Amino acid sequence: MTRRTQGAASLLLAVVLTAGCSGQAPSNDADGSAAPTPTPATSIEPTPTEVPSLAPSFAPATAFEVEVDGLTIVGHCSGTRVAGEPVVILQHGNGGSQNHLRGIEQHLATSRLVCAYDRPGGNGRSDPPSQRPRPIVEVATEAHEVLVAAGIEPPYFLVGQSAGAAITVVFAHLFAAEVVGFVASNPNPPYTAWIEAVRQVASEAEINSLELPDYRGENPEGIDFTGNDLMLEPLPASMPYAVLFDEDCRLLGFYCDRILEPLAQTQSLIADAGEGGRFLWVQGAGHEIPETEPELVFDMIDEVWGEATD
Repeated sequence: MTRRTQGAASLLLAVVLTAGCSGQAPSNDADGSAAPTPTPATSIEPTPTEVPSLAPSFAPATAFEVEVDGLTIVGHCSGTRVAGEPVVILQHGNGGSQNHLRGIEQHLATSRLVCAYDRPGGNGRSDPPSQRPRPIVEVATEAHEVLVAAGIEPPYFLVGQSAGAAITVVFAHLFAAEVVGFVASNPNPPYTAWIEAVRQVASEAEINSLELPDYRGENPEGIDFTGNDLMLEPLPASMPYAVLFDEDCRLLGFYCDRILEPLAQTQSLIADAGEGGRFLWVQGAGHEIPETEPELVFDMIDEVWGEATD
């Protein structure tokens, strides 16, 4: 396995502007008190904009609307697919929309087919789920069903941010035969390993108030991440992938400072699941690495893509 690390970083849990890593705002809550959110897993994303028109030809469609388990789910594809090449599937952050990763889409759609959709419960136009919380395995399975219903055939190359990165990793495990590679930026850490690691630096009261609610589904999309231990199971040796990490503690203080190293170590375990994995700590990038370090992300996608399609 190739592992790359870069620097010791500062942790931004996407505080203030994006509502924190757990998807819950760490600024003033109802009683006016400030509560830090520790886990760099999910974030509230901006209100969706119009689907960007990025390339003159599209396949299978510029926009699609499918029904999966009674829910209407909307998405779009841009660019063109070269015969035999994978299609890129984007997964947005918690509470986001299909346009959250449009910078990546614009970069890739000039030479590849790129597809994204609004997950139910996010800030897009798909129907909300009838029940919450929903296990992450169910959400990842739903992602596959969306692709099947939309006629988007494998192989797939996956790119995800935050909660979308966790879904990306779980998808790659569930449907490994259809996935050629992936890039996951700041996925929710594997639950059991993370709770064990954070117990070394945090009190049970802190874990109960700052960690467990988000993992059990108290986040914008109502995703239960306690089933994401699947991320540590072996992946095919032939599947290249990358896990990108960084956070910024400057706005959160002592709790964030304590959990930063355990957090990095726990996320790096995901890169150890397969021989083709690598872990990169992106110095100074913060939680939203695709926005703060787009060129680095493009380069990593191109690197993994090259290995997957060689």
